[in-house]
Amino acid sequence: MDFAKRLTHFREASGLSKNQLSIKSGVSQPYIGDIESGKKKPTIDTIERLCEALGVTLSQFFSSIDDSLPPDIQQLIETTKKLPPEERKALNEYLNIRLSQTEGQKTELELPAPAKKKLPDFGNISVAAKGGLNKEDLTDEKIEQIEKELDEFKERKRKWKEMHGE
Repeated sequence: MDFAKRLTHFREASGLSKNQLSIKSGVSQPYIGDIESGKKKPTIDTIERLCEALGVTLSQFFSSIDDSLPPDIQQLIETTKKLPPEERKALNEYLNIRLSQTEGQKTELELPAPAKKKLPDFGNISVAAKGGLNKEDLTDEKIEQIEKELDEFKERKRKWKEMHGE
């Protein structure tokens, strides 16, 4: 990947417009446009300022990236590399649970001790864990149970947000 494409890739993966990158880096927007179109070659000072604004090191910027991956996946990989091992493990387990939920499977999330302390306890809503209900499961008693669990969940979420200023 040439420099122009690499800059465009990292800018788009960061969700920045040329104008936003210009403001963050102090490099003019027209100059960034010229770099991305291949008309201009930046100095090392300019490259460093752009990398800093993009939140990547020079090493990350120039490392080989699998061009076949979409920019958002590549950015996810770069961001994940910065996490400590226990948080990468927790993230991977979370993603596996999200995938299993879309497939209707029930999976328990086991996080390392430090991560457990950071997560709010919103409780366990049985409907979500089952991946949904069949029509024959919808009795009045079941609906009451679901509504009760949902109300409890909302109250715990409200208290957590209140405690954490969100």
